[in-house]
Amino acid sequence: MRDGDRLWIYFGGVEGKIAAMAHVKSSPRPAPIGSQKPYEFVAELDLKATTALSKSPVLLEEMDQKHPQACGEMRAADVKLAEARANL
Repeated sequence: MRDGDRLWIYFGGVEGKIAAMAHVKSSPRPAPIGSQKPYEFVAELDLKATTALSKSPVLLEEMDQKHPQACGEMRAADVKLAEARANL
């Protein structure tokens, strides 16, 4: 992950879906001492893309990747679908 990358935000639960998108604004760096996580980074929510995705999310059943919460990189077909739904 690095500055400029897109973050597709997946919401699990009863209806798994990608319903938000953000842009990475900094490369990961070590988290402060005492943090529960080893790294931190800055990201900014893309309001236009998130608004579009909230109206027409990418549902888990539509995705090639059936375990998106465990993947580091989305499959090309899923990226294409998410970009279309986000109006990118």
